Amino acid sequence: MNKYKKLLIFIMSSLFFNFSAAMDLSETEINWLPKEKIEIIQKEYEKGIKLKLEELNAQNTSEILKEYILDCYKIDYAIELLQDYESSTQGINSAYFYGYQKYDRLLNKYYSLYKNRLNEKNKAAFLEEQKAWIKLRDAYEQYILAHKTFVYTSNGGGTIYSNFVSVSRFDFLKKRVDELYKYYSQAIDNSGIQW
Repeated sequence: MNKYKKLLIFIMSSLFFNFSAAMDLSETEINWLPKEKIEIIQKEYEKGIKLKLEELNAQNTSEILKEYILDCYKIDYAIELLQDYESSTQGINSAYFYGYQKYDRLLNKYYSLYKNRLNEKNKAAFLEEQKAWIKLRDAYEQYILAHKTFVYTSNGGGTIYSNFVSVSRFDFLKKRVDELYKYYSQAIDNSGIQW
């Protein structure tokens, strides 16, 4: 019986991997690269995701945590590969823009999952918190653009400053996704929301 259970887990993991990896790194989302590079990146990406999935399946952690770790790894690994194959200033900005879009989708996923676990009173409070975060994000993005202009002009120019903006925007969003995942995870565990 245990042998069949392991086989079933392996088959389901393989199906999940093939389905999830195929949906992640689509050619239309990374169309700034030549087709040859896209094919190489996709192959490396699939290998890396498969290894990460095997590593996660060997760990004794909750399925929810495994899913979150894999979701984040897929994005972070794709950014790493995209930068490896296009390390120009524009290539790095494009890689982080891709990652920003993916993390924004992940933010929506964990926002919805958490919101659906709340009663009406807590949903209203959570909605207000999210609105405040969106205002904070918008203000932060305005600040980093102004800061980029200041640093750029103070230093007499240069192209790398746009990379700093891309990474800063990405990191700010990624932090919020992590917060929302933690809210969701704590709601499932009934452990309350930690500050």
